[in-house]
Amino acid sequence: MKTIFRSFGLAALVAAFTVAGTTIGLAQDPCTDTAGQDALSQKVRDLFPKTDPTSQAAKIDAGKQYLEKYGACPGDSVKEFSEYLKPNIPKWEAKLSGEKNRG
Repeated sequence: MKTIFRSFGLAALVAAFTVAGTTIGLAQDPCTDTAGQDALSQKVRDLFPKTDPTSQAAKIDAGKQYLEKYGACPGDSVKEFSEYLKPNIPKWEAKLSGEKNRG
């Protein structure tokens, strides 16, 4: 009976290490995800001229997602857009909350 439990315990341990190793190996570096960078930055740019509160909230959320995922990435275009978003997102949030309080 001890041998059976020992074998199952060893198999469970090997399975746990295998699962942990494969999930770490599948993690993608966000800085190399240019399609994702382009999609989020384009979403912010598309929503920029819209003035309704729903579009403004979506723009703020997309900007926050961009900063969270790609804000620390090197590269001129990523760094430039991140530096644009960092001071402007709080301004957009203040403007949106002002519009909600007013309306």
